[in-house]
Amino acid sequence: MICGEPKSISDRLLESEARSLTVKLKTARRAKDTAAVDLKRKIEIVRRRQLIVRRMLDAIVYFMCGQYVVFIRRLALRDDVRPIDPEGLAHIVELAGRLNEQDPKSVYLAADLTTSVHIGDLVQIEADSPLRWCVRILEVKEGNINRILAEKLAAGESPEDLGGDMGDKAARQAERMLRQQRRLEGFSDFVHAGQGIDPRTNQTLRRTPDRPPTSGYQPELRTLIEKAAEAGQHILKVDDCLILGAARAETLREPRQVTAWHAFFHYNHPDMTCLLSTPRAQEERDLLEKEPVIDLVEHTYRATWGSPVFTWGTLDRVCDLLTGRVMVYAMLDMAAFMKRGARFGLRMEWVKGRRAEMLKQTGGTTWIPGSPRASAIRVETPGTAPFELLSGFFARIFLELAKPDSLLKGLLDLGPDLRKAQEEITGHGNASP
Repeated sequence: MICGEPKSISDRLLESEARSLTVKLKTARRAKDTAAVDLKRKIEIVRRRQLIVRRMLDAIVYFMCGQYVVFIRRLALRDDVRPIDPEGLAHIVELAGRLNEQDPKSVYLAADLTTSVHIGDLVQIEADSPLRWCVRILEVKEGNINRILAEKLAAGESPEDLGGDMGDKAARQAERMLRQQRRLEGFSDFVHAGQGIDPRTNQTLRRTPDRPPTSGYQPELRTLIEKAAEAGQHILKVDDCLILGAARAETLREPRQVTAWHAFFHYNHPDMTCLLSTPRAQEERDLLEKEPVIDLVEHTYRATWGSPVFTWGTLDRVCDLLTGRVMVYAMLDMAAFMKRGARFGLRMEWVKGRRAEMLKQTGGTTWIPGSPRASAIRVETPGTAPFELLSGFFARIFLELAKPDSLLKGLLDLGPDLRKAQEEITGHGNASP
């Protein structure tokens, strides 16, 4: 059992059903049986159901961490959803079940069953008081070999020493244990001392001073979804640069995202005549590519952090989102965002060329959608030296559901701290925060 769920749910998470169907699919394909199409569809349904339950566990972690995204983001070592390894995970799941039965004041989650926690083996959520929770990331050392290796490493022996005494396999396991230990220690330093090591990049990470929670557009999103469910479609704009649209699936022509993309473009440019049915159709397609639209539900599903879909509306509306009956799309008009920044006294420009390539190679950013092949935006604030915003900053708008104006206002206060963090970590000013 996992956190007290029925064993049937545990079995689904451990992929027994998906693997059984996969075996049947391979047999059907070899026999050229038409049942293969139906089996493939069933596997997709099982995988989807598995992801929904895993994201429910993520939601527990999200809220128990106080929705503090700066911490939650550092629990993942990669952006995509890791597959479940049922053989390697079974004993951790069993241990979590035993601990949940023995410790009524805590909830234990198997980390690998979440999509958001990639460090440690267990997440312990303990009630310190009626109004306060304590979240711990725990390593599990089971088996005689692991216990022996842990003791020897604690005594100061190196993996190389252990390789000479216990063989190459033991040395490799010792190296993995040390990496896990360093990740946990670096993350703990970041949480408690404000400066540590990023578990993903192994780079020094400095936390800027705590600020009030970022203002989000959850109320607008909930209203949008409700109106779309009632009327078929609804669209709105937040802070003059973020466009949100929702629609019942049957009201959108296939391919649905392209239909939404086209609708967003003309909503954002109401004076422009549609060219798609004219010889100049390619001109409009080129313009569409400069303002990419994302499927907000799928985007949230596939990310390892962010505001859980389960909070986006009533139970009926959440079920509509999970089953695809209601679609939600979003687009950030980057030109309008940068103009919006100017109203707050922020001068912004794209980081392109060699500097953009160098930043991307660090692994700390990627190409920003809708940009002219830029991996960051250079920002100048009144009275401070410039600093750079990486792609993760803009991801907060779609995953944290942060209002653009809230982020822009925060830069006015955080600018000096971001700059100081750059200089402390890199020793010079042209580095990413």
